[in-house]
Formats: sequence, C-alpha cells, structure tokens
Amino acid sequence: MRPRTVALIGIFASHALLGMVAPWTPLLDREASAATVVGLGLVGFLVGYFPFAWVIHDRRERGIPRSAGFNIALASATAVVAPIHLWRSRPRGQRLWPLLGMVGVAAGTQLAMLVGLVAGLML
Repeated sequence: MRPRTVALIGIFASHALLGMVAPWTPLLDREASAATVVGLGLVGFLVGYFPFAWVIHDRRERGIPRSAGFNIALASATAVVAPIHLWRSRPRGQRLWPLLGMVGVAAGTQLAMLVGLVAGLML
C-alpha cells in the first residue's frame, strides 16, 4: 500500500476517533484523569498529522522538493496550503479533479466524525 493511501486512511480514521472522543471533552472541565487528557491530545495530534503526511508523501512521489517554510506553512494552515499544493503540483488540465477530491475528503471526514460521534454516544 502506498504511503499516501495509508495517510488518507489515517485521515478518515483519526476523524472517526475524534468523533468518538468528542463526548469526553466535558470531562476536561472537571478533574480529568491523565489518560483522558493524553488520549484527547493524541487524537488531536493524529487529526493534524495525517493531512500533513499525505501532502509530504505526495510531494515525495512527484519529486517536488520541500522547504522548511513550506513545512511550517503546511503544519500551521493545512486547509489553505494543501489546495495550493494540489494546484501547483498538477499540470494544466489535471488540476480540477484533485481539488474536487479534496472537497470530497473534507466532506468524508465530517461524515466519519459523525459516525464516530454516534458510536461514541452509544458506548
């Protein structure tokens, strides 16, 4: 399996997990156990990591070098930098489908989060 595919699966899985742990966030107002705080922090990290990993693997597969500035911009504003990367890394005539795919992935992550939320509430 290609690293980009693993990162894409991770994007959906981490958002489903985020939906599952969303009902636990009120526990942070009271005295929460260390495991709860660490678990919520880990889920937050994974939600940010997998889109970053996908773009990095996409750049590596296409042979596009990346700079420290690009990494910083991607880590701090993935929702803005990823579409710019998709637009600039594809040749003319092949730019629309990746951008539409990104919109589909964004909608899919919301659905995964909703499914995770329902599953979390049922547990």
